[in-house]
Amino acid sequence: MEKDREKSEKNPLGFGFIEILISFVITFLLILGTAQLTMLSLLSKRNSDLRFAISEHLFSKLESFKSLSYDESILEEGTYDECTTDLTGGAAFIWNWHIYSISTNLTGIEMGCYPENHPEKEIRLIVYISRDLGF
Repeated sequence: MEKDREKSEKNPLGFGFIEILISFVITFLLILGTAQLTMLSLLSKRNSDLRFAISEHLFSKLESFKSLSYDESILEEGTYDECTTDLTGGAAFIWNWHIYSISTNLTGIEMGCYPENHPEKEIRLIVYISRDLGF
């Protein structure tokens, strides 16, 4: 009987307090890492959705400029600003564009668009319209 008792003291059954604490710490670190990755991926998705909406607005404005003839009054030299609202999300976007003449047959349009509260996220593009080419 004493041999059984000595054997059980040397090889205890179950987990000790230290093993349980170590497993809790490892589990906590895994959960914390997963939460951080989830938050970063949601932030990244939000930024990419915003950039996509800005790009859509820029390309729609680009298409409207491409459909104009070279001598339209809208294409007069100058700097213009406009505020529009996104129909799908309701976000306000600030447009600005600068039209300048490069030569008698070539006009440049520099366009930019950004969300109303985030001017640092502006996307800009430059378009050239040629009278000779018709676009």
